[in-house]
Amino acid sequence: MGHLLGKLLSRPVAYPLWFLQTLILCIAISPLLYWPVRWLRWLAIAPFAALWVLGSPATNWNDWKGLAFFTVGAVLALELRRGSRVTPPAWLGRSLLPVWATCCVLFTALLRDESAPWAHALHKALMCLGVAAIWFGYETYLEPFKDRRLVVALIPFSFMIFVVQEPLLTMLQRLGLHALGTSGTDMLAVFLIAPLVTLAIVVGAAALLRRSVPRTYAWLTGGR
Repeated sequence: MGHLLGKLLSRPVAYPLWFLQTLILCIAISPLLYWPVRWLRWLAIAPFAALWVLGSPATNWNDWKGLAFFTVGAVLALELRRGSRVTPPAWLGRSLLPVWATCCVLFTALLRDESAPWAHALHKALMCLGVAAIWFGYETYLEPFKDRRLVVALIPFSFMIFVVQEPLLTMLQRLGLHALGTSGTDMLAVFLIAPLVTLAIVVGAAALLRRSVPRTYAWLTGGR
């Protein structure tokens, strides 16, 4: 049991599970965050955001990025309770998603030194822009897809896809690169095909589990 807890909470095999550690910390200290968030409102985010932007030492148990975005959520919850308007005009929501996608393409195409301080700063700026783009652009770009057959079919498996896709995706990518090579065209093919194969395997296994042992599947996914 101790080994299992260690793999879940301290040294997760699948790195997407990092959020469990940060989430546990955020929930534990949420009573301490309540009063600063209530009285300082948006300013309460500043300390955690500053520590994250400045690159202060962190672990999965004191991840400044996670704390900053958790505090953003807390501020938004209280602002909504106050009746404040927290969404921008519709035109901004329509603009942000294409701007963010363009910035991501340019960043990826032009990046030559991943270790440069400016690269880290731009990466963090892209994260913030991405959150805003998805949040504000949801009604325009994503909501029309929510009733599509494929999306409806995949929704019951979304949490399983998020958790299980690693390390399977990395293994398939490495196998693909080993088999095809590392030229530009080969790498593009591998990085387009490997996620689709991963999705098919994970959804197939999840569907089998959900049908054969529904209670176990519900327990594994927390009912998601």
